Amino acid sequence: MSPNWNYLMEKKTYEIIRTQNVKNYNIVNHIYDNLSVVVKFHLKKDGVMMNYDDYYHNDYLYVISKNEDVFKDPAYELNSFIPNKLMKSWKLNDTYNLYLFKRITSSPL
Repeated sequence: MSPNWNYLMEKKTYEIIRTQNVKNYNIVNHIYDNLSVVVKFHLKKDGVMMNYDDYYHNDYLYVISKNEDVFKDPAYELNSFIPNKLMKSWKLNDTYNLYLFKRITSSPL
């Protein structure tokens, strides 16, 4: 794991996401695990229904990172979620934050 990141931070992230009323989302842990399997494990354990592997069709994306400027990363979990708009952020500790982005879709003419 990365400095200033541990299981308790994963659990805190899960608890924040669980209390939000957001549908059709996915999660990226940009610190060390883009698929964010620990947080998804807790969500699945609670019976949360989501497409855990689909980063192309979700409306929202939670990103755990030091800052919100993560979309220059070539990782498909992030790169497939452009364009987007920052909707909300939470400070997880002195180093990391949780961000909620909304996908911007172009409207048909």
